[in-house]
Amino acid sequence: GEPRGGQRLAVQFSNTQDAVPIDEALLRHAAQSTLDAEGAGELEVSITITDDARIHELNRRWLQHDEPTDVISFPLRTPDDPDPLLGEVVCSAERAREEALRRGLRPMEELARYVVHGCLHLLGWDDREPAEREAMHARQEEILARVLATGR
Repeated sequence: GEPRGGQRLAVQFSNTQDAVPIDEALLRHAAQSTLDAEGAGELEVSITITDDARIHELNRRWLQHDEPTDVISFPLRTPDDPDPLLGEVVCSAERAREEALRRGLRPMEELARYVVHGCLHLLGWDDREPAEREAMHARQEEILARVLATGR
């Protein structure tokens, strides 16, 4: 990102859906907190909040899964890459709303969880194996608790 008043813009943000009202500051905070917690505060991420139709299309095109999903991460950077953009995290606001209703949470809390999860994937965390999944989930919830406690 371009510096704005001396401040580096580490989180690029876009919202392409209107089904769920979005607290952009909270989601930016979730992404930045994850980068900082993992010692990658100098890197940048792009966050896109979209709807089920768009994430379904991305999931089918790039991951060969023919269904909507909650979050997809697209890594864009190799370790020796001079470009600070780590990658893109795409989250479905509709999935977050449904899951939040099911679990008695606020949709923004669930979306913040997706942002943290996606950023952890970009930073090399994996959840394919049960032990990895457990460790990643614990780290995700630890970072999310801090994000929600500090708000923006």
